[in-house]
Amino acid sequence: MSHLVSVVIPAFNRQAYIRQTVESVLAQTYQDIEVIVVDDGSTDGTRAVVESLCVTDKRVRYVWQENSERAVARNTGIKNAQGSYIAFLDSDDLWLPRKLELQIELLASTPEMAMAVCWYEAVDDGGAPTEPFRTPTEEDARSLHFWRLMVQGNRIGSCCPVIKRSAIDRAGMFAEDENLICFEDWEMWTRVACVGPVGLLPEILAQHRIHSGNSEKPLSASAYLTVISNVMKRGSRERATSIQAAAVDSYWYALRRSPIASPIRRLSAVCRGFATLKGHFVRGTLQHHRRDLCAAVIGDATAARIWTVFNRMRRSKGFS
Repeated sequence: MSHLVSVVIPAFNRQAYIRQTVESVLAQTYQDIEVIVVDDGSTDGTRAVVESLCVTDKRVRYVWQENSERAVARNTGIKNAQGSYIAFLDSDDLWLPRKLELQIELLASTPEMAMAVCWYEAVDDGGAPTEPFRTPTEEDARSLHFWRLMVQGNRIGSCCPVIKRSAIDRAGMFAEDENLICFEDWEMWTRVACVGPVGLLPEILAQHRIHSGNSEKPLSASAYLTVISNVMKRGSRERATSIQAAAVDSYWYALRRSPIASPIRRLSAVCRGFATLKGHFVRGTLQHHRRDLCAAVIGDATAARIWTVFNRMRRSKGFS
């Protein structure tokens, strides 16, 4: 039995790439699809390209909206989708021909599965492969608590998931919080992973194009906590305690990667960590992150000097 797959493609000023992207979907061996291109207020020739595709293939639909960012465009696509499965593809990325066929087979074979993902590779502006991304690993996918791994960090490329519509109905749609721009896909995949198992096809079936127009930014500690807060608030209250425990190390890691100069802001970051992660933050910090806490409160240089003196004293008294 065939199931309709709705493929949602948000697009903003992608005249140069959108035809190849849509054609990679139309070339799928699985043909029971609808392609919903949501134009997020483009000012170039994106509309003309997509409308020409609508003429040649009636499975392609064009939806225009005022510029509102990618999460809103994806939600617009979901609202217009008629399929029992929904897949997402950015307007400069590509799929290999058997992607949907293999993922739909996997989802159909496991009724409780919420989402099927695959591996992908980076390609350059001309489409030549540059680097494979075999994530999540097969070991990750076998975990009974894959959602915990997602809390610690994103393991799913944005061009990879196919999700059951019923799982989206349970998990909720993309968060439209401006603080989550560039991280809204990770937050969404994590919530979906909280409502049901995630299946992996350990094959490269999608391509992420690297070019000067990519919208990416480093993950700050503040953005990390926003992701975690949203996951707990919008779809995973029953897992809140476990999510908080899983997030402590990753929050300190994010703080180390994006150090804060102002003492007041450093203290504020520590307080926000406690407010979001509660007692898990206190226990994890006292057990594993005492030095991080010291650095956050008094600064890296001062903390390093104090820690050096402390360790020297310990060694002099014979403590290991």
